[in-house]
Amino acid sequence: MNDIAVDIGECRLDGDEDIAIEAAWSWLSDEERKRAAEFVFEGDRHRFVRARGYLRSRLGAHLALSPRDVPIAVGADGKPFVVGHDLSFNLSHSGAHAVVAISAGGEVGIDLEVEDRADGLGGQIDGLADLCMTGEEQAALAGLPPARRVRRFLSYWTAKEARMKLSGEGFALDPLQISLRLSRGRPVGYRRPRGPRADLRFIPLSRPDAVCCLAVWRDGAGASRPTVTG
Repeated sequence: MNDIAVDIGECRLDGDEDIAIEAAWSWLSDEERKRAAEFVFEGDRHRFVRARGYLRSRLGAHLALSPRDVPIAVGADGKPFVVGHDLSFNLSHSGAHAVVAISAGGEVGIDLEVEDRADGLGGQIDGLADLCMTGEEQAALAGLPPARRVRRFLSYWTAKEARMKLSGEGFALDPLQISLRLSRGRPVGYRRPRGPRADLRFIPLSRPDAVCCLAVWRDGAGASRPTVTG
């Protein structure tokens, strides 16, 4: 089994406790500042700035570079990478929380959803599940009491999106093409796509209402095992 070290960091985006907005802004590239300027609401703009600044801060610490000097580019597959360095990363944010995964041992994909952003989702789960869940996944959801369905739905969704982000395919990889391997209804791996194969792990965060899933490529000999730090 191949151990893949993955550094996980989380950041609150609605205040300066984890990262000051002035520092985060000073680290952004010109392109990132242009993207920030496109936000209509200041709160959304500050969340974007803090998330990108936090990402740069974490990458800079790994590379012994100033956050401003981290050379981030976007590949042909749409997935960001660090130019000239063998370091994989992925960023996800949900509402006022962000999470970053960084690894020198292989590609990573991570997705985060916070339950308080899913208010009212309960009555829509059946319709949403039709669009993005397999028959087995839908049946597992239907068998749960209403109080547990939202969190379980989010666990399915974050597992699928982490896999979509792992390869850089995003929604070019239809969520229905991703079939989760379930154990007592909980996602424990991927059945499809069959190649390249990937493994998943759920990451506990400081927010108890956060659902966060990490995806990594499966090695040729069998399963991979993310060793999480941070």
